[in-house]
Amino acid sequence: MTPPIPRPALQNTVIGFKPDPPDAIVVEGPEPPPPEPPPPPPRPEPRLTDSPAFLLLVWTLIGLVVGIAFTP
Repeated sequence: MTPPIPRPALQNTVIGFKPDPPDAIVVEGPEPPPPEPPPPPPRPEPRLTDSPAFLLLVWTLIGLVVGIAFTP
């Protein structure tokens, strides 16, 4: 007759229950440097139509055309 197979004790065991893992070991030391921020996006090249001088020129030409058109 074969001896019985030893089995682990099933006391206080819930099927599907896993005990909490042991706490992580905290190592004292210098803090890691913060991650570098991403570089800023490249600035778009300025357009001629965005400049105040261009707007002044456009409105001056519009004023001249309207002034000449409505001059008796």
